Amino acid sequence: MARNQASGEFDNMLRRLWHQRQAVFGLVMLLVLLSIAYHIEGPHQKYVRYMEKKTLWCAYWVGLGILSSVGLGTGLHTFLLYLGPHIAS
Repeated sequence: MARNQASGEFDNMLRRLWHQRQAVFGLVMLLVLLSIAYHIEGPHQKYVRYMEKKTLWCAYWVGLGILSSVGLGTGLHTFLLYLGPHIAS
């Protein structure tokens, strides 16, 4: 029963993706173009590295927010995750 239900949910997901195929195609093309720009040498690399650095910085803070919302048990994690690195930099 559970396997049949999972199969039905997967089919439903594929149908929804098929209805959004233009958005999926656009996203795939964007990822391909970004990958090409990342791997080809040229004068644009300084902008690529800048965006990479900013993206990683944002992902770091989002990750810290998720870890903080999980609740690690004490208030110490707030200092260790947020204030400590901020003060150290």
